[in-house]
Amino acid sequence: MSMASKARESLNAILTSVGQIQDMNTQIATAAEEQNAVAQEINQSVIEVNGLAKATNENAESTEHSTKQLSSVMESLSEITGKFKL
Repeated sequence: MSMASKARESLNAILTSVGQIQDMNTQIATAAEEQNAVAQEINQSVIEVNGLAKATNENAESTEHSTKQLSSVMESLSEITGKFKL
């Protein structure tokens, strides 16, 4: 086999390897984009959960306030009805 044939085979092997590396780079880039999309979805979900947690906390505080008011009204009602004799 001549030197030119060996050089051609070596260059062809190099070109094949470069093509494989380019394919791998494309796959890596695609995977990175997909991971970024998933990370953004997770981030959005965390933001939504945080909003729901805040709303739940606000509702709990409102319920507590309403319960205290209702308790106060019940005490007043009890006092008023206690004044009546049957």
